[in-house]
Amino acid sequence: KVMEATGAPSSSPLRYLVVLDFEATCEEAKPDTPVSQAQPFGSVPQEIIEFPWVMLDLHTNTILEEHQIYVRPRYHTTVTDFCTALTGITNDTLQTKGVLLEEALARFEEFVQRCFGKEHVDSFCIATDGAWDLQVALSAEAKVKNIELPAYYQHFFDLRKEVHKFYSPGHHEHLRGLRSILSYLGLKFEGRHHSGIDDCRNIAKIAQKLVADGHVFRKENAEVVLSEYVDKSAENFSKWWTMNEMSLEGVQAVLGFRDEDVLNVYQYGSRIYGTYEEENAHWSFMIVVSNKYKGPGNFTRGNIHAKVYPLWKFEREVRKNDVYQVVCVFLQPPFVWKKCVDVQFQLSLKKLQSSVLTQCKTFNETKCSKLWNEGKLKDVKKEILRAIRTVMFGLQIIRSGKIVDYEEANKYYGDLNGYTEKDAWETVCSRFRPILKGLVDEFTALVQAEHSEGRAFIGRLERGELMVPATNSRLDPRELLVVQLVREKGLGYLSRVLSIFAQRNRRYPNLVQLCYDKTDSPIDELHVVRQCNGLILDESNDWKVVCFPYPCFEKRELAQVSSVLGAVSHEAELSITRKLNGVLCIVFWYDDQWQLASSQTPDASDRILKGNSAERKDVEETSTLRNLFWTKWKQQKYVLPGDEGHVVDDRLHQDELDQCGFEANTTTTTTTTTNATPLYSRSDDTQNHQVATSKPTAANSVHGELCFMFQLVTNKLGLLAGCNSCEDDDHIVFLGASKLSSLRFYAANNMGTAFEGIVDAGHTVCDQWQKVTSLELSSIASADRLTAEFEAQNPIQYCGVVCSVTIGGGCRQGKGHNEKAREQEQEHHFELQRYGRGANDFYVFENPFFENLRLRIMQMRKEPSELTAIQIIRTARPENDLLLSFPEYRNLYASLKTKYDALIAATEAEYVDLLARIDGEDSKAFAREANKSKKYK
Repeated sequence: KVMEATGAPSSSPLRYLVVLDFEATCEEAKPDTPVSQAQPFGSVPQEIIEFPWVMLDLHTNTILEEHQIYVRPRYHTTVTDFCTALTGITNDTLQTKGVLLEEALARFEEFVQRCFGKEHVDSFCIATDGAWDLQVALSAEAKVKNIELPAYYQHFFDLRKEVHKFYSPGHHEHLRGLRSILSYLGLKFEGRHHSGIDDCRNIAKIAQKLVADGHVFRKENAEVVLSEYVDKSAENFSKWWTMNEMSLEGVQAVLGFRDEDVLNVYQYGSRIYGTYEEENAHWSFMIVVSNKYKGPGNFTRGNIHAKVYPLWKFEREVRKNDVYQVVCVFLQPPFVWKKCVDVQFQLSLKKLQSSVLTQCKTFNETKCSKLWNEGKLKDVKKEILRAIRTVMFGLQIIRSGKIVDYEEANKYYGDLNGYTEKDAWETVCSRFRPILKGLVDEFTALVQAEHSEGRAFIGRLERGELMVPATNSRLDPRELLVVQLVREKGLGYLSRVLSIFAQRNRRYPNLVQLCYDKTDSPIDELHVVRQCNGLILDESNDWKVVCFPYPCFEKRELAQVSSVLGAVSHEAELSITRKLNGVLCIVFWYDDQWQLASSQTPDASDRILKGNSAERKDVEETSTLRNLFWTKWKQQKYVLPGDEGHVVDDRLHQDELDQCGFEANTTTTTTTTTNATPLYSRSDDTQNHQVATSKPTAANSVHGELCFMFQLVTNKLGLLAGCNSCEDDDHIVFLGASKLSSLRFYAANNMGTAFEGIVDAGHTVCDQWQKVTSLELSSIASADRLTAEFEAQNPIQYCGVVCSVTIGGGCRQGKGHNEKAREQEQEHHFELQRYGRGANDFYVFENPFFENLRLRIMQMRKEPSELTAIQIIRTARPENDLLLSFPEYRNLYASLKTKYDALIAATEAEYVDLLARIDGEDSKAFAREANKSKKYK
């Protein structure tokens, strides 16, 4: 296949263009006859008589294949003399060499499957000279002949438009046809004009010129073939058109979306606010599509404007309380045109305040004054009304929990329309500035009052200064505060006051995961917030804790290790481990099965992008964290906790088995020991065996008491910023499965006590897990040596250290503890947990070089630049480690190295030249000569 013969990597995400240029039956236009009538578009349109194509590799910028098929028309059985003179195609040629259009399309499909296959079909796009070939000729003929066209005919690049986009030629250039464009680009037309195959070759030359000059072809920027919902018989239909009849099917077709890819369609804009004045006003839509969508976020097609969001991005904006997305969530029919996914809104006072005030700041009086003086009164009035409407929406959401009146701001609409160009801008501004300011002040005061009251209430509860309102008793010290808050106040209170958001498990909707927000949650103020780092509660069981991962870590720099640990009590127990570059995963027991969660999703459904750009080539391989975890689990021959072997499919869901390649009907029993020590050891057994599990018994309740924390580790900088590594794409990025080093075990959390560590020796757990490496710290001096050692190493592999400070021994209970002493110790820990610092304090001491490198890499992935690349190269020591981790930077590094060496050589030569102009070692004279040198400047 062509995909196997890849060339040098390109910055273009699109790999191939296939140039088409049809020739069709035609007759000479008579004088004074419109062009659209000279080439009839009716029940029997023009028929294609030549179907040629040329395949172009955009990476190597070379032509790979050429093909030509003559097509025998079904209705226009005799071509006119004019047609023969124009195209060179005779009746005899069509009768002897021609095939029906269905056969020609089948041969093109064979070509597509041979070169690209189903997996890589998105790596190419059709290119034409103008819109006629696909917008008119093929689509009209296929409709008449009842031919269903594959999806790749729905998108194409009009190279005329691409030339105008890239080169911006002036109107005086008169670029209206193939010959004029070639001449403008300094290219020569070769062959016969209106010979389809010759035209394809010349069109391909235009594409090659664009690529050579740096133009990038992106699939999302391609034209979309319009449908039967648009009147294409108009001569200038591609410039402006109006939908014949507005419908869901029409909107989807005109925008080029398949019905199965569109999840939700919302109306927004003047038509829902009741402010549109003309029936032919634009229709505005917010469209939510499947997560695989990679196209543009804005479309304008005729009288339709649409904002397009993948589901994950729309949900993220709703979680941010972005007003424009929230407006859609509360819409009622008939403004909701399609709704396959119910997107839930969780009010956060801080986020809503940020969103509303940000929108109000876009109301710029200076800009509006300029527009008003330029006579653009309509734009200014819309801006004023939009700002007022936004604040009113915010007030409605706070008071009612939703938007109840979309037309509330319209009471100012009449006043605004009363102002004309005769009125000065200051007159208008003095009328509406106090109105907007009053609304903003009212909104801000409402948010701050409720927010402060809520935080103060929770703080007093934590300190034991208040009774629980419902029971008129103090908090039960043996329960997490967040659990009791949920019981008393509900989930909505956590998000509203603390910006702690709830996510439900897709398979078990009663399982609710609580996650704090890194920006708006009061992490440093309230202990309850730090607990919500992926905590999972069972709503159907009185909000019982079923999964309790690490609470929030307090982040410090490596240089602070000695000062922080020096202040720790001598009675505290320290656990120091290397900070691993990876994702935290938690295995917990529910519904008689082992479940998996991450710190961001209750079912480890985080999206993963595997492979860097060089490894992925044209296909982005996506998976989920859950699938990757169990695949790595199997590869490392890990066994699930328990003392009795069982068939693997008794304890893991079938979809996970299918993804990971487990054989469901194979029974293998693995013997485990009753010694707790092997919990942190790794077996050398290399025999093949399946995952073994056990059912809980009265004597062994390990399943219900513990959750186990693992880190899915990469030994390179392939994972960026955990589960939310890419702000614009919200997924985990690995540089390929080969870069994953291992699955490491951190610790077990006892959900009955909320303590981290090893459990009683009576509990049995798997002895196959590789533990995170512990680091020895015998003194403060050793902490300083550790800091110096880490900072001297390459930050790609040395990110920092993690420290767990356990006061009074935590849950590390040995046989020497009697039951009463153990209860007293736990009671002491609970008091600390509820009203003090907590039984466990967690610190992350980060290597600042690693953090800097991570941020630079993220920036480079978004907006590549030589300056950022130089900073990355300077930060990563040595360079070989960087290039092994990021092979896509090799070419850029080589280019920068060449430029750098040339600059050094030129500077040294200039230095020698400057020294020759002065006498002795007079530094002032040297400076004067340097300032005179234009080359030096």
